[in-house]
Amino acid sequence: MLPNWLGKRYEILREALNDSPFRFEDAARVLKEKMQDSEDQINVFLSELRKRGLIQVEFDPEDARKRIYKLESKERKISERLSINKNQLTRGDLETLLKGAADLIRTRVDYSFILVLLFYKRISDKWEMEFDEAYNEALEDGLSEDEAKEEAKNSIYHDFDIPEGHSWENIRKEPARLPENFSKAMKTLAEKNPELKDVFENVFCSIHHKQRKRRASETAC
Repeated sequence: MLPNWLGKRYEILREALNDSPFRFEDAARVLKEKMQDSEDQINVFLSELRKRGLIQVEFDPEDARKRIYKLESKERKISERLSINKNQLTRGDLETLLKGAADLIRTRVDYSFILVLLFYKRISDKWEMEFDEAYNEALEDGLSEDEAKEEAKNSIYHDFDIPEGHSWENIRKEPARLPENFSKAMKTLAEKNPELKDVFENVFCSIHHKQRKRRASETAC
């Protein structure tokens, strides 16, 4: 989890510079204007971003004594942390991945819910990529479009079994019912992929426990 002071400056700098390379004086100009930071404080800020892998640093080709920086996207870093290989997947691997992603998220929403959403989106996106690849290969082999679609759904082409109607794009179509649809999707996914059962059950037990405590507290008030 990024400290507030670091996360706020990261967002300010990213809004101002986006993905463009920049020098120290560019960062100083933005942060001095927005946050009244000193150069020493900005040096600390850039150093902390580097430790967390949120900034690239290279030598300035025009002056080897200086550096050129480029901000990394938090979303991309999270995606990298959530990269998975089914043949090597263990409960410990998943917990490590989720804890690593937590370091890159700053929000008041329950971390368990956010992280398992990210994980589900990741494997859903992966399923879609595998489907497209299998579908195109089936077309090249002479199958019709309908036949190719059915062939591409076969579990042999996918690391995880995601039944039709339970993809990320499907469950997000109704924002008001997202928790309900997501819960059903997780239950089905756990049934189809036993290696994920413990992970999802533990997460939802934790979420439901916190929700019950919150409701009990509100009722008491």
